[in-house]
Amino acid sequence: MQFGLWFEPEMVNPDSDLFRAHPEWMLQIQGYTQPLGRYQYVLNLALPEAYAYIHQCIYALLSTHEIGYIKWDMNRDLVQAGNCTNQPSVHQQVLAVYRLLAQLRQEFPKLEIESCASGGARADLGILRYANRVWTSDCNDALERQNIQRGFSYFFPPEIMGSHFGPEQAHTTNRLATLEYRILTNFFGHLGFEQNLLELTDAECQQLSFYLDLYKRYRQLIHTNQLIRLDCNDAGQNVYGVINATQTQGLFAIAQNGFPMQMLAGKLRIPNLNPEFNYRLKLLNIQENTGYLMKEKPSICTGEVIMSGRLLAQIGVQLPIMHPQSILLLLIEHIK
Repeated sequence: MQFGLWFEPEMVNPDSDLFRAHPEWMLQIQGYTQPLGRYQYVLNLALPEAYAYIHQCIYALLSTHEIGYIKWDMNRDLVQAGNCTNQPSVHQQVLAVYRLLAQLRQEFPKLEIESCASGGARADLGILRYANRVWTSDCNDALERQNIQRGFSYFFPPEIMGSHFGPEQAHTTNRLATLEYRILTNFFGHLGFEQNLLELTDAECQQLSFYLDLYKRYRQLIHTNQLIRLDCNDAGQNVYGVINATQTQGLFAIAQNGFPMQMLAGKLRIPNLNPEFNYRLKLLNIQENTGYLMKEKPSICTGEVIMSGRLLAQIGVQLPIMHPQSILLLLIEHIK
């Protein structure tokens, strides 16, 4: 485990030595009273003096302490963001941030940098020249994250998507979710933690350890192959996964986010496999407490299923009825 630092280097508090010494470094136009946002103003990094000061502060931290990772946050809205000559300065501010990140990466090549979409909305191809990944949202409610991460996946690969396992009760929505649903929602991304592990029971730690072992086993598969999103007839369902380049291995998540729309689950068809190959299908986790459904479990829930790629594409594998806010992990492997 490495030490990381989460900070907002572009911000300045009015009750600070820096602001008292250099109020002219604030990003603002003359004659306009800049409102506070989160008790902060924004430093104009396009000013060489402000840029040099912030670089010096960050350089001192990174060279003095063993910091392996920084999250570059920026949670304040820009209001009348101009310079001392009353010229718009947002573009120059962003370019200055790019220069600073590039300089830090050159000085500390092993440093990992995470940009923040929730702060500054900096989730774009420009920032990715300098950042290793993007924090997609401060909302770590697993149900909300299913939609957030699906949208993110249309533009960016899973390995740069910061997705963290959070507490049972989400701080942004007050919604409760099971440990399994929370960890598996974040499985297809750059997995991290917002959960205090000391608050977990021994049984929860054991369950979490099982899923972390799974994640590490299949992380390379997830992070080095193209993400596939499959259409679903059930509006409350989200199915996505990866298949390797040789079409010999795949891993899919079947996320039942809402209440099932049908009394009988549909068949999962996967058109991206080799039609001439035979595949072994196996669930890596199981649903519990399914007696109330009063339905016989399909074959995939009781053991392995063997199917050809052609059959999987044209007919599909029968899925079970699933609980709302639950996820099944399906492993697909070529039989040689």
